[in-house]
Amino acid sequence: MYIGIGLDHEHWARLDLWTLQEAAALLVDQEPRACEYPPTGVNNHGEYKKMLQLLYRARQAGNLKDDNSPAKIRSWAEQKQIKIPKRLLDAMGAQVIGLEDMLSTPEYQLKCANERIAQLEQDRITLYKHIKQLETDAINAPQSAAAVKNESTLPPVTDKPIQAKIKLPKSDERYRLWQQLTTKFKKEYPNAKKSEIAEMILKDCQTNAPEYIQSYDGGEITAATIERQISVR
Repeated sequence: MYIGIGLDHEHWARLDLWTLQEAAALLVDQEPRACEYPPTGVNNHGEYKKMLQLLYRARQAGNLKDDNSPAKIRSWAEQKQIKIPKRLLDAMGAQVIGLEDMLSTPEYQLKCANERIAQLEQDRITLYKHIKQLETDAINAPQSAAAVKNESTLPPVTDKPIQAKIKLPKSDERYRLWQQLTTKFKKEYPNAKKSEIAEMILKDCQTNAPEYIQSYDGGEITAATIERQISVR
């Protein structure tokens, strides 16, 4: 059994790749070639089996491959706080983990994910500001000449009723309705003035027949217009 005796640390440190079995043996300071001689070899050694189990689980988790560089195994062991034999560590010297191995480490992938999240958040803020600027520009944009011309032809906005200036003929339906209402309200309120009856007619039409208080030019007919058209006896 090769346990720290005859183990050529420098030889193993110079190899580009280690199998998981070789890595397990080296991390417990055993000669990897002893794995070739079961059942009397290191496969029966408890510490070796425990280390091999850790390495297999790391491979299942995607943190290691079947074959890994010495620097990758060293990085994994340090993350797991596994003490690397001093003679092996000295032989490895200042080996630097390779780019491919570095890109596959959970720490590096987490760092990349966090950077991507930060960039997406910055993009979201930039897009939000851009949308708000577009909204502001749309509100403050000067109107075209055609739009201004069209607006100038519209009647002014006012909260006062538009006085109708048309004289409705007696044969008009509207006039006949107003006269019917005049007769009705005069009977109910014999002392009411003509202007008061006109107000009653306007309110009645607003509730029951709004089309009878719309003038031909689209304006609203007022009580004064009705008063001029009705005849009170």
